[in-house]
Amino acid sequence: MKETISVLGVELKYVSTEDAEALTEEYLNNDVLNTLCVVTKEMLVYAGEHPKYREILEDMDLHVVVDKDIFTAAGIVEERLLKKADDRQIWNLFISDVAREKKSCFLLAQTEEETVVLKECLLEECPDLIIAGTYAAQRSPGEPEAIVNEINGILPDVVISSMTQPDQELFIFSQRKKLGVKVWFALPPVDSYIRAGGDSWLSRLIGKTVFNRRVQMYNSMQEEALEQEEEESGESKE
Repeated sequence: MKETISVLGVELKYVSTEDAEALTEEYLNNDVLNTLCVVTKEMLVYAGEHPKYREILEDMDLHVVVDKDIFTAAGIVEERLLKKADDRQIWNLFISDVAREKKSCFLLAQTEEETVVLKECLLEECPDLIIAGTYAAQRSPGEPEAIVNEINGILPDVVISSMTQPDQELFIFSQRKKLGVKVWFALPPVDSYIRAGGDSWLSRLIGKTVFNRRVQMYNSMQEEALEQEEEESGESKE
């Protein structure tokens, strides 16, 4: 069963690991494109500042929250959920199911180099994964139909993408009705890992600091708005 949390005014839909297995099975075997994306603190900060992007992000069928800071910001402190966020169990379950059911995958990244990195990482993690095709978005700048044609020409079951944000989410939102695939799983951009040299403590620290400041600012604004509303309500009664 999906549950909803709100962070920086963005509504996120997530599931527990127990429910994820059934949902993954459904997504991989139906005839409707379902979209999943890994949500980062940076995406939520951007969504909090750009209403259109917030709507697009909320339109995803499922948000994979793998950062306990996001749960904490939403007021969730249950140790079970926080541990599962760190373990990235939803992603591990999904990619294992894709390989076990022999579903074909199409990989989409921003550059040729990032496409190679993405393919190597996925095969290292899951050697049995069937990769039917790859494509670098830089081949067709400003031409989304070229990417759509490349994907539909292969007709994979699953697209796993790792492109620049917010372009990745904008592309999925605008092109999803044209695609003949079952599942689109959007990961953070590969180049963020390349620049940081992996999961560096510095990149985590910087992201956490900016995110926490924005959460505090947002909560403060919400409290001020509520206080003002209560004051205006009291004055009208007088």
